[in-house]
This record gives sequence, structure tokens and C-alpha cells, in this order.
Amino acid sequence: MTAMPPAHILPPTTDADTGWGASLHMQVARRGEHSRLVAARHVGPLRLQRPFYPEGPAHPHVYLLHPPGGMVPGDRLDIDIDISAHASALITTPASGKIYDVGERALPQSQRIHAHVAAGGTLEWLPQDTLFFNGAHYAGDTTIHLQGDAQAILWDIATLGRRAGNHPFIEGQVTQHLALYRDGNPLLLERISLDANSPLLDAPWGLGGARCWGTLIATGTTPKTLLETLRDICEQEASEQNTGLEKASTRISVTALKPLLVARYLGHCPLHAMRVFERLWTQLRPVMFGREACAPRVWAT
Repeated sequence: MTAMPPAHILPPTTDADTGWGASLHMQVARRGEHSRLVAARHVGPLRLQRPFYPEGPAHPHVYLLHPPGGMVPGDRLDIDIDISAHASALITTPASGKIYDVGERALPQSQRIHAHVAAGGTLEWLPQDTLFFNGAHYAGDTTIHLQGDAQAILWDIATLGRRAGNHPFIEGQVTQHLALYRDGNPLLLERISLDANSPLLDAPWGLGGARCWGTLIATGTTPKTLLETLRDICEQEASEQNTGLEKASTRISVTALKPLLVARYLGHCPLHAMRVFERLWTQLRPVMFGREACAPRVWAT
């Protein structure tokens, strides 16, 4: 069964003056005891690998592939995710995303991710980190719509510049927008806009000198004992990362809101941010989904 893609799905474009557009529409639906990928329609360089079922038929692991390996000037990615009633899926990426220098062409890059999770469904959107090279001009928009008792865990990890080889982010701009709704009502609305010359990068009320930041969001109410465990993990990880430094440069926190749990990471190492979020996810998942953590194999490669 193959559903038709949304009307706004992008046509393929390869014009040197506009860049390369790509789009992907995927649908996961419940079929008996199985959650199956029933639709996967793509245009341009976006693909889905055949789902893995390391946890059994009810919860597939799906790898989202971008074969070029990074976004060059003018690239536009448009991703639609549909989780039908009582279906579930964990979606991740096999490697870090890379946003390259736009150079003299000065064509910005953009990525739009739109997900809808129907009642009784669960979505884990857990991509690996994104690296913004010096000179990138990127706009990202992630919107998640939950219906009824649908649940979701999602995270995003981003880094400005490359510490290896000493390639700082001294030119460019990154804008990210995140919106999470339940039954049309906003649960979380966030927007960050970072210019290479903005005081926000080094100010204590901004990134405070950090060049890697991350956000993890989980829906639902967090029991007090679990919240204490999560905060202990954050304190331990930050302490270990800051050992031997004159000034703490890694900060990690967890905040429990009524409908959500939000974890934040500020530091310099995306691998460390990924490790922290995976530890938090390992604790959250059994409480949220009644399912022990099962990390995608690709995270270990």
C-alpha cells in the first residue's frame, strides 16, 4: 500500500541558481501486532532504509538517509512523518548531518520536518547531531502534532564550527524553530537565531561560549523519583566533563513542566551530548512506553 504524498511535496530541482530540493513522505501504520512502513515516497536525495525490528514487530527502527552526506548551497529538505493510530516507530539517522559553507553563491540551506502522531501512537525522533561548517546559512523548522494520548520523545544536537583542525564558526547564520502541539494546542514553541557575529554566542545569557547545544523533549508527566535520577545523570556528566577546567564550560539541566520534560545541553562536544541524551532516554523510555531501551545499532558504528 502506498499513500499519495502531501500536496506540498517538492518537485526535483537541480538548477544551479536555486540549489537541490528533496522531499520524503513516510507513513507507519498498525497492522495487527505489527507497526509497518506502509508508505515511503521520495523526490530527490532522501531515502529510507528497510526498517529493522530489534524489539519485535510492534516498534520498528527506521533510518533516514541523505545520500549526499551534507547540505550544500541552496539545498532544501522537506520531510513528512505520519504515525497512524496505535502505531509506533523510532526514527534516526546513520551519521551526523553536515551543513556546508554557502560560499560565493550565498544560497541558504533549509530543512523542514513535519510529523503527525495519531491517538495511541508513539514517535521517537532521535537523529544524530548536526554540524554547521563556517559559512553555513541554515533555517530549520521542526513541527510535531500529537493527537489525543499520542506520545513522543525527540532531540536535537547542533554544533557551530569544527574543533578538530581549529575551524571556528566566524561567518554565517543558523536559525532553528521547534513547535510541539497536542490537539492543536501548543505545548512548546521555541526559536533560536544565531549569527556568527552575535553577542548571543558568548554572553552568559546566551550560549556562554559553548558551541554545541542540544534539547531533548519527552511528553508526559515525570515521576519525582525519575526526575531525581535524570538530574543525577546530568550532574555526573557535567562534573566529569568539567574536571580539570578552571571554569565550568559544560552545563546540563532537566526541567519538568506539567505536560513535558525538557533537557538542555550546552558544551563543546556533540559526542558527549549524544551520550548524555542516550542515558536520559534509557531512563525515560520504560516509564513513557513501558519498553526497555534498545539503542539503534547504527549509534555504535
